[in-house]
Amino acid sequence: MSKKRLARPARPERCVLGIDVGGTNIRAGLYNPRSGSMSCVRATETQASQGGRHSLARVAALAREVVEAGRAARLSVFKVGIGIPELVGPAGQIQSSCTLPWRAPAVRASLRAHGVVTIASDVFAAALAEARLGAGRDQQAFLYVTVGTGISAALVIDGDVYTGPHGHALSFASGPTVAVSNAAGEILFEALEWRVSGPGLLRRAKILGSAAADAEAVCRTALAEPGIDRDIVDSAASELAVHVAILANALDPTLIVLGGGLGCAPGRYWSTFRAALPRHTWGPSMRRLAVRQAQLGTRAGLIGAALSALEA
Repeated sequence: MSKKRLARPARPERCVLGIDVGGTNIRAGLYNPRSGSMSCVRATETQASQGGRHSLARVAALAREVVEAGRAARLSVFKVGIGIPELVGPAGQIQSSCTLPWRAPAVRASLRAHGVVTIASDVFAAALAEARLGAGRDQQAFLYVTVGTGISAALVIDGDVYTGPHGHALSFASGPTVAVSNAAGEILFEALEWRVSGPGLLRRAKILGSAAADAEAVCRTALAEPGIDRDIVDSAASELAVHVAILANALDPTLIVLGGGLGCAPGRYWSTFRAALPRHTWGPSMRRLAVRQAQLGTRAGLIGAALSALEA
């Protein structure tokens, strides 16, 4: 009587733990390089206002949850990529603390149980994902602009994200560039981010007496009916278009990709931005400039963080 040979259990699929940290939310999931798919995606609030140690602990807890879910699905982790809304130097050192007062050694220590950790600026990670798998594929040069809790941009040339010699080629909306007048008639300057990001929409809505509870509500009301919220959304999207046009005129891309939570949302913010941009670009090529929303949506940063680790 012959003995049947027992089948060997399949080896776990090797995946990269991708983590996208924003000012509002943290997303994490497992990226499979072989299939190009994301699995075990989870999300939680960043709670950045409660301090750097608290928010980093939330990242570590979410990472453990995702890794455990992957283990149950026979997915193993061998690398970690994390995108953060800060300046990150060429050696992976965190060089700003606008949203998260973190240090690179602490970030790596909190995640190193899952593999070698790569830290990237979130906009560079998202731009990389759109270049490899999204709207920027086969583009000679495209500009990725992310609009959410914050605003930043990245230029991609022949598939490579241009980070600059110091890793800082992403800021265009954080400095005071928008002229406004106060009650006394004095001219002041505000940062574009302070005016047209998600929190910026809500701040302006509250000042003008809107009853909206958050930026999403502002956008919903703007789409549904004329009034304060619609005026704010139209004004904000038009202001963003002016600033993105300045970048487009200077850099001559073939495509603008708008990403981030607010940038990817359907509705009036997107349609107003798309309609306003051509009014501020120059030259025949810029008049034909293509404008698209991020094909990977809000997962661009998550996938890009994993790709950053793979390509490190």
